[in-house]
Amino acid sequence: MVKAVIDTNVVVSGLLSPFGNPPFLILQLIRNFEIALFVSDDILSEYEKVLHYKKFEAKITKDEIKKVLNFLGGGININPLKSDIAFADETDRIFYDLAKLSDSYLITGNLKHYPTEENIVAPAKFLEIYFEKNFR
Repeated sequence: MVKAVIDTNVVVSGLLSPFGNPPFLILQLIRNFEIALFVSDDILSEYEKVLHYKKFEAKITKDEIKKVLNFLGGGININPLKSDIAFADETDRIFYDLAKLSDSYLITGNLKHYPTEENIVAPAKFLEIYFEKNFR
């Protein structure tokens, strides 16, 4: 099974632009237990904080937020130690550290926020990898 950590922007994009876009498909694969999702307490808190931003109120219902947080919260919860790599936005570190610890892909729409590493991929690239590994 492919292991993944998903950045908050992937969750938001999957909820705002459903029906076929890569982030939406990734959320569906997680919901169907086809991807081993790794989370931490800090990541779950970040998801919840961002999904409740006022700018999303009219676009994402409280019921949708509750449902997505519920199934994402069912991921494998590990709380990694903090790395010493410099990040412009400290909230990015929590995703990076967990992906490293769990030997998972880090799926993000903001590749420029992270070091260039093979396991850090955009949603579309992750889907290519996922389908190649599962449907050869």
